[in-house]
Amino acid sequence: MSGLLSRETEETERLVTFSDGVFAIAITLLVLDISVPTVPAGEPASVLPALVFEQWHELFGYVFSFLVIGSYWVLHRRVFVYIEKSDKRLVWLNLLFLLFVAFVPYATSLFTAYPDRFGVMFYAGTLAATGFLLAGLWATPHGHASYRKGSLPVRWPSELRDFSCLRPSSSSR
Repeated sequence: MSGLLSRETEETERLVTFSDGVFAIAITLLVLDISVPTVPAGEPASVLPALVFEQWHELFGYVFSFLVIGSYWVLHRRVFVYIEKSDKRLVWLNLLFLLFVAFVPYATSLFTAYPDRFGVMFYAGTLAATGFLLAGLWATPHGHASYRKGSLPVRWPSELRDFSCLRPSSSSR
């Protein structure tokens, strides 16, 4: 392998840094979709709490999607802790995953604007596709020892449940 190609496969830090940026932007875009309610002319400012409460679906969508994207970020970080080298397949799989992460704010907007059957299905489909791609990222170092640093903490797929972002890591036990 040439020196340039060798350096490129060992440069996973830029991949993770770029990914972190996409996660940060996606989370930021969520809040930008929440509009500040306008108090109608002639109404007292005391109606503002009621107007904010009427936006409960937007606020719910924001909080829920923030937690979902945050969970994707935690799991993505856990995947890349064990990846030492990359190739164009891993880079493109990561980019495809990030494409869907960046799409979550749009799916959230559609879901909050149209919380009917289509809005729910569209949102759920987006999250399912994003999760599927994240599972593909997790499977990659399991299937190819050339990517990883040492042994992995869990086996694919029977112990994937141990990979949950809600479970304490072994270092905190």
